[in-house]
Formats: sequence, structure tokens, C-alpha cells
Amino acid sequence: MKSVMDTIAKHEFRFTEHETRLNKLETADAKAEVRQEEMSNKAKVGWMCIKVGLGVGAIIGAVGGCGLILKLLQIV
Repeated sequence: MKSVMDTIAKHEFRFTEHETRLNKLETADAKAEVRQEEMSNKAKVGWMCIKVGLGVGAIIGAVGGCGLILKLLQIV
């Protein structure tokens, strides 16, 4: 009877150990997915900032260039 109980205990231990490993893998997978999504969102925000900066720079450059041209035309 003792050997049967020991065998059952070993199987139970293996089962709980297996469940623990599965839970760790699932947690690690979820963390990796969240990290990847977070990095993707940061990259999107970065590209949007670059585009806005270039657009604003182009507008300021165009206005500044027009002002320079108008000054040159008044001098001539």
C-alpha cells in the first residue's frame, strides 16, 4: 500500500511541476507580447513626431524663405 501511495504522490508531484512550468511559459509569453506591443507603439509615436517636426520645419522654412524673397524684392 505504501508503494502505491508513493507512486500516486510522485505522479501528483510531476503533474503540479508540469503545471508550474506551463504557467511560467504562459506568463513569459504574455510579458514578451506586451513588451513587443509597447515597443511598436513607441516606434509609431517616434515616427509621428519626426513627420510633424519635418512638416513644421518645412512650413517655417517656406515662410522664412518668402520673407527673405520679399525683402530682396523691396531692395531691388
